[in-house]
Amino acid sequence: MRTLGEELERLAGELVALSHRLRDGEVGESIFTREDVERIVTNRVAREHRLRREAEQEEAALERELQELRQRR
Repeated sequence: MRTLGEELERLAGELVALSHRLRDGEVGESIFTREDVERIVTNRVAREHRLRREAEQEEAALERELQELRQRR
């Protein structure tokens, strides 16, 4: 577990790195690193897969409910 001082030092370092990246972006350099882009894309793909699985599960549940209603007629 980090101490408060260590955590503040880490955050300060991240802010300095961010300020450098933003400065680079102002002069036309890339703001995002290849790792940033890969992480963003990976997270987006994972979210889309999760949403698709949830939609498929909901569809299956509705299909079962529809079958039950048909059988009651």
